[in-house]
Amino acid sequence: MPKARSAPLSPNKERRVVVDGESGLLVEPGDVRALREALRSLLLDPARRTQMGMIGRQRARLFRVSAVADRIEKIYVELLEDSAKSGLKPPLAAAGGIW
Repeated sequence: MPKARSAPLSPNKERRVVVDGESGLLVEPGDVRALREALRSLLLDPARRTQMGMIGRQRARLFRVSAVADRIEKIYVELLEDSAKSGLKPPLAAAGGIW
C-alpha cells in the first residue's frame, strides 16, 4: 500500500483536493516503488477506480472558481462586519482610501 502524504498547506481533509484512499492515492515524491504499487492496486481493482473517480469529481466541485470565490467573499463580509461592530476601521479607510 502506498505511503500516505498530506499536503503541507492543507492539514484538514476538507481543504485537500485529493484525500488519500478516498479520491485518489498519494505517494511521496520520488518514491517509485510506492507509485508502482499504487498504480498496480488501482489497475487490479476496477470498482475502487470507479469509486475514487466519482468521489474525485464530487470533490473537484468544491474547488470551482465560483465556489471558492463565494467562500472568500463570505469571509471578507464577516471580517468587515466584525470590524464595524468593534469600531475598527479597515486600514484603507483610516488612510482615507476607498472605504
